[in-house]
Amino acid sequence: MRLPDPSLPWPIPMAGVALVAEFEGCRLSSYRCSAGVWTCGWGETDGVTPRTKWTQAYADQRFCESLTERAKAVNALCIHPVTDNQLAALTSLSYNIGIAGLRGSTVMKCHNQGDHPAAARAFGLWNKARVNGALTVLAGLTRRRAAEAALYLKPDDPRPVEAK
Repeated sequence: MRLPDPSLPWPIPMAGVALVAEFEGCRLSSYRCSAGVWTCGWGETDGVTPRTKWTQAYADQRFCESLTERAKAVNALCIHPVTDNQLAALTSLSYNIGIAGLRGSTVMKCHNQGDHPAAARAFGLWNKARVNGALTVLAGLTRRRAAEAALYLKPDDPRPVEAK
């Protein structure tokens, strides 16, 4: 799997960046996603038209900027303290369902109550999409939600101790 440029100032741990990248994929020419929306890069839709073409560097930069905006918005929703991995998992979920979806979700409600196991279980509620007008469980969304829940529950890597 190709990953975006690790030297960019990512707002979440690279494990979270890699998770979103894995499930979004990267295409440098615009395409219609399953919902019929013009998309380019790492799942970006803002300003994308049928003729959009990006370089890899531009797609990575847009992805970094988008994750930065989302991480700030997610952090603002968190009443209960959030770890780096929890922020990464919540940001990944918001990348897929939107900030408004996250705001009203059971995931966010449980997180803000400090019930992390329940929040992790609630990621699984977001594994459906409308197919021909009916909500349908999608295997890809089920896998993504499981990966997000696992990241949400993963303890943060210890920070290196600075030499004195």
